[in-house]
Amino acid sequence: MRFGALIALASAIWLLSCAASVLAVYWNIVAPARRLLAAFISSCLAILIGYWGLRWIQFNASRTVNGHVEWSINSRWFFIGALVLGGASLALTLWNWRKASRRLATGSQGAEGCERFGDKLGAALNGGPAAAPADSGADGRPPSVA
Repeated sequence: MRFGALIALASAIWLLSCAASVLAVYWNIVAPARRLLAAFISSCLAILIGYWGLRWIQFNASRTVNGHVEWSINSRWFFIGALVLGGASLALTLWNWRKASRRLATGSQGAEGCERFGDKLGAALNGGPAAAPADSGADGRPPSVA
């Protein structure tokens, strides 16, 4: 295999791993609840590609002029970077997954969920049901008369 083709193949595999990692990070930031499984799969794919590239694609190239090395390329460093990026995206995915499962277990919906169900006083103005006034009799006691 020619040297240019080998560099092109290693670059394409490295870019695929980096793209899978960046896509997983994007899914975690933009839509963390809906894309957790896709982000997990993409992160694992990035780690597997990075490991495979680190283990099986190894080439060193350098150019020496008058005993001085002008440039040197070692493919190992590219795939170590891809592994770190894949690991970071997997850690972010697992953190979001844990956060989402904890939110489901406790039943909390956050501030935006409370507004939707009318826990704020002005919710009727925003299209949601209004909270009953404190003296309306909604709590089982007779209403107070002023």
